[in-house]
Amino acid sequence: MAMAVSSFAAAYWLLLMFGSSHWHVATGLLFFALWLAPRRDWPWIALLVFLARWAHDSIVGPGSGRVWGHLLEPVLVAAAVFWLRRGFDVPAALADLHGGVRFLLSALL
Repeated sequence: MAMAVSSFAAAYWLLLMFGSSHWHVATGLLFFALWLAPRRDWPWIALLVFLARWAHDSIVGPGSGRVWGHLLEPVLVAAAVFWLRRGFDVPAALADLHGGVRFLLSALL
């Protein structure tokens, strides 16, 4: 578990370093991690995201999000994943058209 958490934190931070505001792959990684993780681990993932974004701003310089953006990103992504997981228990449920539309709508959120 500690290896997975450390790997997630490192990957998220690296993606922040190389991502841009138009193609934010770090948020996609967060979406994927929340989709796979049990809900009891979500607060820890949100804390790691906050710390990674804080470290990024400390090294690169403050971005436009400041503290509110650091706090809101994991909350908004968790809300989308919660909404998505509420309707689908397994990823295979995304194979039909209705599941795909719901997935894209929650990713849009």
